[in-house]
Order: sequence, then structure tokens, then C-alpha cells
Amino acid sequence: MNPQLRALMSGNMVEVDEMARLFNLLLEPEQVDRFGEVLFSGQVLQSAGNSGFDLLPFATLSILYLGTHYPRFFFAREQGAWWKKGFSFVSETGVAPRWHLVRRKRLFTVPGMQWNSEQVIAQIPDDEQLPPARVLVYTALVYHLRNEERWLENFYAPSSDKVNGRTVCVGYNDGGGLDITLERDHMPGYKFGVVTEKKPIPAAVA
Repeated sequence: MNPQLRALMSGNMVEVDEMARLFNLLLEPEQVDRFGEVLFSGQVLQSAGNSGFDLLPFATLSILYLGTHYPRFFFAREQGAWWKKGFSFVSETGVAPRWHLVRRKRLFTVPGMQWNSEQVIAQIPDDEQLPPARVLVYTALVYHLRNEERWLENFYAPSSDKVNGRTVCVGYNDGGGLDITLERDHMPGYKFGVVTEKKPIPAAVA
């Protein structure tokens, strides 16, 4: 347990040892103690902990790995799912283990018929950004494994990843499982919920 981080985040975090248990990762005690660099100042952490963000430790696990090891969590359970066909974003693992500050609730919602990626990005605060698809999938799976929470339920969250110029979206995490899709013009009946993460800065925890 990291009492300093937990105090700064007002308890809104996932501990490294808990993450390791959720994903069946074998970490030595010293690996837990030294897990990843916290790229946020103490001031940012304290503010985020009081404004709807969770601090999560991210291991270097790709969407492809998660889809293989937790197939029942995903809507597209069949082997031929489109995102399993060699797209680079599903193989991304992150450069190294690190902490992410992820907004638990959506920042705002956009009806499918009004989707415009440029307008959405323009409304995001300067110190926040759209997360990669891996961060959205990983976070949704962490919440599911912890307490069967359906994070990103009934809406798609746009990511920072693109395939052929189209935004990769993650969500509609209903009883059928988490879906990964590509945004397209006019999606009536669907909603986009903008979920952000804090931009990392090279600062030590105060």
C-alpha cells in the first residue's frame, strides 16, 4: 500500500498489489514498491482526487493480451473480430509501467448524430487528453474485475487512437460485453461520452 498516494487521492486509487492480483501478475515486493513513475505533482493528484479522477497503475498489457486472456469480457468474442487483424493500437503495451489519472465519469455527452471529433477535442481542458484505447479497455476491465462494475455502459468513449483516419471508440459495456468500434458519420441511437485522463508531467509526488 502507498499511504502517501492514497492520502493525496482521497482513497480514489487502485493499489499495485491489487492490480497484480486482478491480472494474475507475479510481482516481487520490490517491484510493487518501485512500480512505475508517478508523472503528476502532489498538487495535481490532490486536486484530481477531489474532482472525480482515479489513479490506476498500468502494467504493460496490450488490448490483444487482454482480449486473449479475458475473452468473455469483450462483446466480439469470436476470433475474427476486426480489431484482432493486425492493427497497431491493439498491440501497444506502453513504454513502461506507469500511473494514469483517469476520469471516472464522462466529461460530457454527444449524441451520435452530432459527433464531430474536432469540436469534442476543443472542449477538453488543457491539462487533460483523450486516453489511448488501451487505457480505456484496461480501466474498464479493472473496474469489472474489482466489483463487476460496467464502466462505459451505454455510450462509446472516443480514444486518441485512429485507424485510417477514424477514431477508435470503446464502450457500450452492457450485458453483452465491452465493444471496440470505429467512429463513423451519423450514428443515430448511439451516444459518445468523453472520458479523459490527466496529461502526465515530469514531476515528483510532493
